[in-house]
Amino acid sequence: MSDEATNVVPIVSRASRLADALRRARAREQSRLREAMAAQEGRLDALADELRAMADELPSGEADRFALMPSDNGERLVVDALSYVDLQPETMDYRLVLQRRDGPDVIVEKTDREAMADSVADYIADRIVEREGLVDRTPDTSTPTLDTSTPTLSVESDAAPQPRSRFWPGFWLFVLGGVCSATALFTYAWLQAGPTG
Repeated sequence: MSDEATNVVPIVSRASRLADALRRARAREQSRLREAMAAQEGRLDALADELRAMADELPSGEADRFALMPSDNGERLVVDALSYVDLQPETMDYRLVLQRRDGPDVIVEKTDREAMADSVADYIADRIVEREGLVDRTPDTSTPTLDTSTPTLSVESDAAPQPRSRFWPGFWLFVLGGVCSATALFTYAWLQAGPTG
């Protein structure tokens, strides 16, 4: 009888050892995740502090276009409406990401905070220059001007052909499909009706 009692005890203790080991492993994983999140927030906050001085240097009309502040959940640093800085999960490298129609596109990836701050400054400068170019190209419609020069006819030999609209070919294919369908339906009905008379 005493042999049976000693055999039961190790099985119970083995099960509790596994449960204890699982509990310890889960606690270690939660601790690691908390430390990683704290490190991520700290790195993004440090970059945000470095970029705050640059926000004061923005031209007067551009200050409202660039946020340069952490998002609500703290996972990224918002640069403007289309771009943000986040951290690569495995390496904790800074990534400047541009949101496009087909998904996010990583523009720059840097390990050093100062190098990323320089990259963000370059990105902002490019956007400002791009916007200035668009503003300069818009015609001023406030004062109408009369063209008093004589009209000339110029023919460009290397002129690129104008892109054609894709609407009209699709429209005519739709109309053709409708006519063919109506003809087929009329023919089917006429054949099913049989000879008259």
